[in-house]
Amino acid sequence: MGEVAELAFAKYQEQELQTAASLFELVGQYKDNPTYLYDANYYAGEAYFQIGSKEEAASKNEEGAIVDQAQKDKAIATLNKAIGFLTVIETTDNKEAQDKYLVNALYYKAFSALTADNLESPKGDFVPMFQKLIDTINQRGTQEKNKSYLVDAYTYIGLFHYMKQDMPKAKQNLQKVLEIDPTNEGAKAYLDAIK
Repeated sequence: MGEVAELAFAKYQEQELQTAASLFELVGQYKDNPTYLYDANYYAGEAYFQIGSKEEAASKNEEGAIVDQAQKDKAIATLNKAIGFLTVIETTDNKEAQDKYLVNALYYKAFSALTADNLESPKGDFVPMFQKLIDTINQRGTQEKNKSYLVDAYTYIGLFHYMKQDMPKAKQNLQKVLEIDPTNEGAKAYLDAIK
């Protein structure tokens, strides 16, 4: 199994993501070795996130409107696959795997749900995922290290509430963005629009 894992990492580094993801899936079924199990599930999830993001981008025109629904559906299926693999990391009680991968797994899981959503009328499945990312970073005291993740999480939660016309929640999250990144022009613009 070691040879397959090495080949998977090599393909991943070469950006042959579909091959890498398939190999990581195979390695991830080898439950006797925790290293293989968690490494494989994390990297399979991250690879499927990247593949799904590219598929989703290919479903839109330059203005961002969906022009190929079949391509969008394919992207959603791929992104849901990513969420499945990343959930293995989220739900394990293996401390080593959580220390190594949990924050990144939560980030890619939330972004997979965000990318799969219809942002013109979002369902918001990504909101609790980004909230869990925020809570995990705060519990671990790794705010400085994960500043950009926090900015993204608060931004997308804020924008969701803004689109749903829940201005108090939108304002609360966008103000958090400015606490972390006082020069964030996007957050400033939305906060100005809320006033």
